[in-house]
Amino acid sequence: MPRVAISRLHWPVTALGYGRRIGIWFQGCSIGCKGCCSQDTWTATPYHRVNLQDILNWIGAQPLEEIDGFTFSGGEPFEQPDALLGLMLALRKLPGRRNNNPRDIFIYSGHPWRRLLKQHRNVIMLADAIISEPYIHKLPQTGLRGSSNQQLHLLTTLGEDRYGVQATTTQTPAMQAHFDGDRLWMIGIPKRGDMDKLQTRMSQAGVTLDAVSWLA
Repeated sequence: MPRVAISRLHWPVTALGYGRRIGIWFQGCSIGCKGCCSQDTWTATPYHRVNLQDILNWIGAQPLEEIDGFTFSGGEPFEQPDALLGLMLALRKLPGRRNNNPRDIFIYSGHPWRRLLKQHRNVIMLADAIISEPYIHKLPQTGLRGSSNQQLHLLTTLGEDRYGVQATTTQTPAMQAHFDGDRLWMIGIPKRGDMDKLQTRMSQAGVTLDAVSWLA
């Protein structure tokens, strides 16, 4: 199995897709959208590279019966297409759930859809839903999209059921806080200025942040 540069793994994630999910953040992005709230994932170093099997072992240690799906973000997942493909193939082979409720795969990409179709069709075929196009800071956040220019592609019946126009429960997600014992992570799609407001309010409350992910 290939090695992959990973920023972080989280469970459970409730702000980036349907239900309770595993979030997988890739490390490394050459797009560099202005105002990105995950600028800490732009630069990949050897330190970030792990064996794909280690990720699968971590996923296997989570309560598989409770997992509704997987969300890939970053960073830019499609800048590591071989690792992304290998991971998705392995996820599709995980044991089914006793209630027959399927798990979906949802991917965030900052690349244009036409490029993904041309270069990564084999990866796309394994996804249920993909958000494409670069993030544009001046445009409003809408639903699961960071900016209104981004496109939501529903690729399977499951993707349509969970993320289509009738799937109102996944259209306006809230931000989620996750403490891993060392760092506090904010997960979700913030509106423009939300993270700066959060930092200001915390400062006013006497909470000092050593570093924040949305500033390089």
